[in-house]
Amino acid sequence: MGKLTTARAIAKRHPSVVLHNHLTFNLARHLFEPGDDRLVALHRELRLVMLRHALAPTPPAAEPVPDIILTLVYADPDSVANVAEIVRLVETTGAALHPYYLHCSADSLLSRVAAPGREAEGKLVSRTRLEKMLREKHYPPIPHPNTRKLDNERSTPDDTACEIVRDLEVSGSGT
Repeated sequence: MGKLTTARAIAKRHPSVVLHNHLTFNLARHLFEPGDDRLVALHRELRLVMLRHALAPTPPAAEPVPDIILTLVYADPDSVANVAEIVRLVETTGAALHPYYLHCSADSLLSRVAAPGREAEGKLVSRTRLEKMLREKHYPPIPHPNTRKLDNERSTPDDTACEIVRDLEVSGSGT
């Protein structure tokens, strides 16, 4: 009911591809164990490589990559440099960036962490680990002037996706 579920619901309503956090994280986990700084470094670099290729100029006769929905967890200050690199990459290619911050209470996050299907996606499933993360880290919205905060405490992923797609249509922009 969070980032990935909402991203998939957006992709059903708007021509886009979902580049979610766990695609690159799970790939990096084949080499490094959680807790190894190399895991996070590789995960971030893989995401940047994928974005560079997706945002590169389209060769003649090739289909352009549709809009990209990127899911990530922004932890301040750990993610500042990585997100700044993503923003620079997007802006230097002339693409538009529309960050959305999905917010719900810690209680809601804790109730969702063990939801069916999370483990198969390589997602966090430990309530204890999530509690520790929430105590030790700060997860604010991405510091970007276009960031829009949406409270998804009581809305379904489909409702949140519809709100985002409507917002993008009103602004006349892609994701």
